[in-house]
Amino acid sequence: MTGDLEKDGLQRLLANDALPVDVLQSPHHGSRAANPPELAAWAQPRWVVVGVRENRLLPYLKKTYGRNTRVVSTGEYGAVTFDIHPDGTLRASAIRKPFITTAGKPAG
Repeated sequence: MTGDLEKDGLQRLLANDALPVDVLQSPHHGSRAANPPELAAWAQPRWVVVGVRENRLLPYLKKTYGRNTRVVSTGEYGAVTFDIHPDGTLRASAIRKPFITTAGKPAG
């Protein structure tokens, strides 16, 4: 969980070998400083969840994490839930603006 990751902690994380992840909680509510392109390249997340009411940073995050990553905000979708099944399939769903995907990659 990267919720409060910033500055020194971010640099220590990025000094480690890359660790691609399925789901990344966007540090500091999607701030630019806490979500640099280096973090996107390091984690290569399939999903980024941003805990934020307004969506003004979403265009930046979508560009930074790239088109292979689905960026969703709690402001738009409400609670976002991920279930990982024994076969490795990831199921994502949301409360406010429902979507469900069980595919290996995020659905549009």
